[in-house]
Amino acid sequence: METIEQLYKSVKEEKALFSFVGVVTPDVISSVFYAVKSKLDEDETALKIKKRVFNILVECMQNLFHHTIDVDSQFAKLLKNNDVLKTSFFQIIQKGESYEITSGNFVSVQDEENLKERLEKINAMDSESLKEAYRQTLEKGSLSSKGTAGLGFLDIARKSGNKLGFDFKHLDKNLSFFILNIKIN
Repeated sequence: METIEQLYKSVKEEKALFSFVGVVTPDVISSVFYAVKSKLDEDETALKIKKRVFNILVECMQNLFHHTIDVDSQFAKLLKNNDVLKTSFFQIIQKGESYEITSGNFVSVQDEENLKERLEKINAMDSESLKEAYRQTLEKGSLSSKGTAGLGFLDIARKSGNKLGFDFKHLDKNLSFFILNIKIN
């Protein structure tokens, strides 16, 4: 099993269009959007794919900002980083004409089960079912305690056109690390 430290190290070492390890704040989000938009504008990939990459990036960053939990000092030592509270990572890798976005953040084991069930349900849907689920969720208009509407994963699945890859790394009885992988082509 790959440790979180190994995962962070591999993220830093990959030849990525953009990668980030740290605490996602509103300032970081703004900087990332600017940097990624500039890199995408330099690329000759089709505009339609670039827009999908950027829109999915927005959803991923919002997920990291709203849903990463604080980590206690035990895991601060594990990561050998003094800035681990709410530490997350993401990267964008370009593979020819397609892209791959991977993000990771700490979640509670309790949230892991809910996330896994939700992502499996989304992956079982075809494009029409995704559209309908998105429409119904939007019509409900209810917000979670974190101020989110529950549309993010549905939107990511719709825009990527691919199944959502995901994994959880169990750290202890209370804490897991959630990894989401999205292919966009």
